[in-house]
Amino acid sequence: MVRQPLDGLQGADLQKKCDRLSALQPPPRQSDTAAAEIEVILNWQAQAKLLADGNPRLLETLNDRVQPQPQTDRAATLKQLAANPTELRQQVIEARLLQQIPDELRTVLSRGLVFDLPVPPAAFASVTAGGEWIDRAIALGLLEVSPDQTLRVPRILPLSLPQEAEPLYELAAQTLYECWRQCANATEAQDLEVHRLAMLARNGEIAAELGATLGHRWHSQSRFREAVALGEKTVALTADYRIHHSLARSQATLGAVASALENYQKALATCSEADQKEKFAILHNSAGIYAQQGQVKEAIALYQQSLALKESIGDVQGKAASLHQIAIVYAQQGQVNEAIGLHQESLALYESIGNVKGKAASLHCMAIIYTQQGQVKEAIALYQQSLALYESIGNVQGKAASLHQIADIYAQQGQVEEATELYQQSLALDESIGDVKGKAASLHQMAGIYAQQGQVEEAIELYQQSLALDESIGNVQGKAASLHCMAGIYAQQGQVEEAIALYQQSLALEESIGNVQGKAASLHCMAGIYAQQGQVKEAIELFKESLEIEEKIGHVHGKAMTLWWLGHLANQQSNPSLALPYLQEAFEILQHLRSPNAAQVEALLQAVQQQLQ
Repeated sequence: MVRQPLDGLQGADLQKKCDRLSALQPPPRQSDTAAAEIEVILNWQAQAKLLADGNPRLLETLNDRVQPQPQTDRAATLKQLAANPTELRQQVIEARLLQQIPDELRTVLSRGLVFDLPVPPAAFASVTAGGEWIDRAIALGLLEVSPDQTLRVPRILPLSLPQEAEPLYELAAQTLYECWRQCANATEAQDLEVHRLAMLARNGEIAAELGATLGHRWHSQSRFREAVALGEKTVALTADYRIHHSLARSQATLGAVASALENYQKALATCSEADQKEKFAILHNSAGIYAQQGQVKEAIALYQQSLALKESIGDVQGKAASLHQIAIVYAQQGQVNEAIGLHQESLALYESIGNVKGKAASLHCMAIIYTQQGQVKEAIALYQQSLALYESIGNVQGKAASLHQIADIYAQQGQVEEATELYQQSLALDESIGDVKGKAASLHQMAGIYAQQGQVEEAIELYQQSLALDESIGNVQGKAASLHCMAGIYAQQGQVEEAIALYQQSLALEESIGNVQGKAASLHCMAGIYAQQGQVKEAIELFKESLEIEEKIGHVHGKAMTLWWLGHLANQQSNPSLALPYLQEAFEILQHLRSPNAAQVEALLQAVQQQLQ
């Protein structure tokens, strides 16, 4: 087989060629053929000759295309073909060329269509059994050769896969799996190609391994929707524990909590005893859902079980992750010193193995604790470190969380515009990746700003949106926070009974999950209502209960606000000597925090001091 020249025909040679093609023969000159009809025929024939540019192969193709059609339709067909003459000629030449290809080479090219990506020559040869025909195909320009010498059959060739393709898919999947999966630098596209072939071959083992690998990778890159789509597709083929696990992680983030728990349970039930590391990860990640739903004891039990197993096999990264999550639970329960200690231990482990994402998460959580303790400068510094790390690895979810927390600080300091801008950035990121919990939190905080600015209807609407999202994913803490804030709005509007009912709901939820900071806040607000109604004794009792919790957990902002109230009530009861220490401490804290409330406390403090002079 050799290349054949396709010189253009002209003059008599062109006419002879047309005379042999039925559609291009001269029109009949009988008297019963109208002149107008003859003109139509001559016009489209001239158009065909112009389009073919004397190429005999193209003339044959055009003849075949228009032959079955009525004379009146042929001009329109040629017009469509003429829209892209270069592509048409290329297709025609290749089609005619393929007609001259030996069956052996045609088989090699057809089998090569199994690959979507360019593949190494050895893999191509193994799957196509091409042998010397591969070199012939390259010489004839029938194979694409990439700069790295990988091979691919171009899709413009009019070829199709063999009818019984499943064995071919299996061979291709196994071949590329051995070729690419042994390389540490396999690309995402290569992993997807192996997964695609494994799915077509119905090879559950390879499909599960690649599906889980991609699912976990995409989860860490905040590509949750892609991870779920791939996981659901793969789990339809195989019930492998690895794919159930990776699917559950992203389902939980997207708010499909029931489905996530079901997949975690399936993963745990079918996990291989030999794969202890995966088992630990399943325990660890499923514990996060229990913690979110307020089942704190169950969550801690799973985290500790996971931690013990990870320590037994020397899994440093796994140990750091478990310590990190236990620290978060302790912080919510007010065990601040224990939480900081575990975060620092986790941070040191992450740094020792160069885990950037883990380091960023530990810095972020430590910053939250520092914020609660009034160490605002230290907190902002840690948030900024965390933000930079998240940006360096493209972790959108982490970036959104850091922006959200920095916005919280600005909001507390009265920098409303800056806070709103950051909340909106965070919200946009959360929506872009489908992070339901993050979206609910941002809506919640923006509602708080609207409430402060007197935009009550807008605030309630956002709180209700946030509440609905938290309920959809079983986020007890988020639900309690929204109920708490809505109660505050009702209280300001004089709807006291409705407010107390919501505070009591919020308080019950906070107690159910051991969230002592939230409990302190609900007690504080209920006390405020009682104080406004003249039930001073009941108010003071609740304020003191709230203060005890705030002091225990080091929540200085909450402590200052409670001290302010106690000072105010003592002054109302004509007891300035009791009011003075409350107000002095409240003022010092709020001034340190740069809170806009510091000025009001200072004015009251000065009035009390004048009474004592």
